[in-house]
Amino acid sequence: MKKLLFILLLLPVIGLAQTRIGQDIVGEYENGELGDKVVMSSNGNILAVGGYGYNNDTGYVSVFKNENNNWVKIGESLYGEAEYNSFGKSLSISSNGNILAISIPGAGNVHVYENFGGSWVQIGKFIDIYVNSSDNAVSLSSDGTIIAIGSSTDHVRIYKYMSGNWMQVGEDIYGEIAGENFGDSISLSSDGNTLAVGAPGSGANEGKLRIFKNQSDTWVQSGNTIVGGNNFFGEQVSLSSDGKRVAVSRWNCCSNRGKVSVFENDGDNWIQIGQDIFGVNNNESIGDHGLSLSPNGNILAVGARYSGIVRVYQYKNQQWSLLTELTGNLNGSQDFFGNAISLSSEGNFISIGAPIYDSELIDSGRVSVYDLSALLSVKKNAIARLSLYPNPTKNILNIKANDRISSIKIYNLIGQQVLSMAPNTMYEEIDMSKFKLGIYIIMIEIGEQKTTYKIVKE
Repeated sequence: MKKLLFILLLLPVIGLAQTRIGQDIVGEYENGELGDKVVMSSNGNILAVGGYGYNNDTGYVSVFKNENNNWVKIGESLYGEAEYNSFGKSLSISSNGNILAISIPGAGNVHVYENFGGSWVQIGKFIDIYVNSSDNAVSLSSDGTIIAIGSSTDHVRIYKYMSGNWMQVGEDIYGEIAGENFGDSISLSSDGNTLAVGAPGSGANEGKLRIFKNQSDTWVQSGNTIVGGNNFFGEQVSLSSDGKRVAVSRWNCCSNRGKVSVFENDGDNWIQIGQDIFGVNNNESIGDHGLSLSPNGNILAVGARYSGIVRVYQYKNQQWSLLTELTGNLNGSQDFFGNAISLSSEGNFISIGAPIYDSELIDSGRVSVYDLSALLSVKKNAIARLSLYPNPTKNILNIKANDRISSIKIYNLIGQQVLSMAPNTMYEEIDMSKFKLGIYIIMIEIGEQKTTYKIVKE
């Protein structure tokens, strides 16, 4: 028995301590498909959600703020002006959540809005761009003053907001082969000077990924072209805030299980870090829509919308380790849960769209937000010097630290919180004599650092 308990203690903490934040955001309109796109501010407190299916693809976008664990709408929703314009088919938000870019591929333009006192006001004239594109992917810099706009027509443009107008930075960036869908997916670094561009249709749908840097207002390719080896490589791309890591999907790989890979710039070239991540089941097609690399580049969320699943990974010890698997838990895969994903800066918050969720209205859509903090172990400084003993324990669990412990929370294996305390001491005794026998997860917070342990009650 003791040997078995020891083995259990060595297992990673997976999927036990994520908690939902506030109520789900449910779409207001039949066939509105809210959650087809979701984007989140750096701190995870502001969330923009799009439903381009509203009113025969007229489309609408709403923005919410987390206030005391409730998602409260900021201002009025924004709406498209004509059917089949697909207002909100692509979204991007600034780090502070105050600037929002919305693509309108049916009209061939992009609008950018800023929050002024709770009202969304368009800044600058709309950016008139690719009328014949089926999509206009958009990506903002952290401060919202630089925007990259891609298309399925093999080119990308970058603009900067100056003196009340959007001015193009450098020349258009073109694909290398006509019809390769260069610009179908794009991702911009925090400072707006590094750009990742996917071309999933290149070379008989082999696909490829290219990264560019702004050098004196000229966009120059950085490092090697990353070639996919078939299966629509580059369908989705997600760049870290510093522009040094990039995640890329190939959804049609491996009996349609799909595959996601992450690359890092070593100074000259892009080299893969960690192992390839595959879909678990045939026809999951992971990453065909939902893919998000946290701005710090350490957390990766991958959607499998056909299975209604999102898997979250952490980069540790040169491997991508599974942190948790999230499921829609309502109408299953028919919701397309995982169609859109957005992570906060540290990867501790995640928003997930399920655009064909049925409430009282068919395909109204919904968005769920989760707190993953309890799963993210930050074992450094004071956290690294923590000690818990004895473990396993029958009665008293001792916790000793070299700094004041600000919070202790204990969860059972189904994710229920069974204890919460704020001791503000460096030593604490927890009486576990009345706890049921079994395994528990304890989350300890010291300052801004958090870590989790498994504890066993004998």
